Amino acid sequence: ESRKDCLEAKGECRLRLRYEAAEVNLVMSSGIECPVAHVEIHDSLRGVSQIEVSRPRMYPLLRGDRFQEGTLELRTSSPGVQMFAFT
Repeated sequence: ESRKDCLEAKGECRLRLRYEAAEVNLVMSSGIECPVAHVEIHDSLRGVSQIEVSRPRMYPLLRGDRFQEGTLELRTSSPGVQMFAFT
């Protein structure tokens, strides 16, 4: 039996995350179809930034100096982007 332990983009997709934290991280990997993937981060408090996902690792999405709450929306049109664990 195969088991998926991640969310995988099959084309254009969006993922929203409400957070209460000083830092938010996400373990991501790019897929065979798209070895270098681009993910936009829309932060309700800070605006828009972009991450290039080129290898499997933990990527920082938010770095703050104090605890706060907000919403992150991740957007990608790169097929094969895999998202594993938020911290």
